[in-house]
Amino acid sequence: MKSAFYFSVAFIMAFLLSACSTTIYRAGIDLERWQAGMNEKSLDVNDLHFSYLDGSSGASILMLHGFGSNKDSWNRFARHLTDKFRVIAVDLPGHGDSTSNLDDKYDVHSQALRLALFVDKLGIQRFHIIGSSMGGAIAIHYAHLHPDRVMTMGLISSGGVMSPKPSEYMRKLEKGENPLLVRSKDDFDNMLKFVMVETPYIPWFIKNVVYEEYMERQAINERIFKDIATEEMVNMAFLPEINIPVFILWGKQDRVLDVSSVGVFEEQLPDTYSVIMEDIGHAPMVEAPETSAGHYLQFLKRYDK
Repeated sequence: MKSAFYFSVAFIMAFLLSACSTTIYRAGIDLERWQAGMNEKSLDVNDLHFSYLDGSSGASILMLHGFGSNKDSWNRFARHLTDKFRVIAVDLPGHGDSTSNLDDKYDVHSQALRLALFVDKLGIQRFHIIGSSMGGAIAIHYAHLHPDRVMTMGLISSGGVMSPKPSEYMRKLEKGENPLLVRSKDDFDNMLKFVMVETPYIPWFIKNVVYEEYMERQAINERIFKDIATEEMVNMAFLPEINIPVFILWGKQDRVLDVSSVGVFEEQLPDTYSVIMEDIGHAPMVEAPETSAGHYLQFLKRYDK
């Protein structure tokens, strides 16, 4: 009887800790949104549900996250922009709280078409667009399809070209390994270390909550990766046709998409403003949000019209 009692107490304590961890995690996200001046909103268009963050006023900046991420990856970056701009960070379909359907296609072009529906329903006519990794490739496609809507484009560690020097990630893919797909706790820890030079401190009980979210999204993430794996990395022939100012930000220690991609973008895009950050990996806006935002603001000050 004693062992059954102790087991029950341990189970209840574990349950309460899990519930408390989720509450603390959500409170932390809410705090970051509040500090950034961002409010969660949603809209529906056709059969799609979009969740997004929207904050402040002025010229609009539309932010597109990378593979396996969501709108909240921009919070710490956005807090340095919302005193001057209206910032909109959207969960792309298949991510976060937007529509996720295993039967849908998630190639870059399909996502750009869905993004156009979101933008039209939102009602913004002219805006800046910035995307990280996969989000950068989608931003390029959108800017090509709708050149009259985009004022400037930002590319952070962006997909869209084949780098002259294969990244560590590309070499691992050739061996059948994918550090960005999470199937275990070890995978989760290794993924964080792989995408960032300095992994931010995350208490173990919060890390468990984030890990569980990754596991819940395992099937849809694998579907999305399958759809973008070939298209996102292929050199886009229409890059020279994009005649808007383009901001390029890269971490010199990016192991996912090699920094040599910067030279390809500079060669093919007519008007670029590039910054390469030392001791930074694949997510500059997460690893060094204030510095990254400062570089972006310098670009906007130079090119915003």
